[in-house]
Amino acid sequence: MAELSTADRQRIGRGLRRYWSSVWTVIGANKSEVQTTVNETDAWIDMAQSNYVSSLTYGGQFTGTQLTLIFCCVAVMRVAPGTSDWIQRLLGIATD
Repeated sequence: MAELSTADRQRIGRGLRRYWSSVWTVIGANKSEVQTTVNETDAWIDMAQSNYVSSLTYGGQFTGTQLTLIFCCVAVMRVAPGTSDWIQRLLGIATD
């Protein structure tokens, strides 16, 4: 799986900053620091991908895209344990 394009990384950075602003969350980073963190996260995901897949019992049963979606759903749920709102928005379907 390839790393994201610069434009997609910028979209993520803008989206996160707008989200945090809309929920009145103060973060201790400026625009450049948010973008650098997004870029480094994308690079880390690319680097760690093989370790992730090899650590899964049934990793070979899924495509790269499916594994990424599983990873994202688990990571999103960790943001707000016990609520499926984020997952519903991500997938566009009901989870309960």
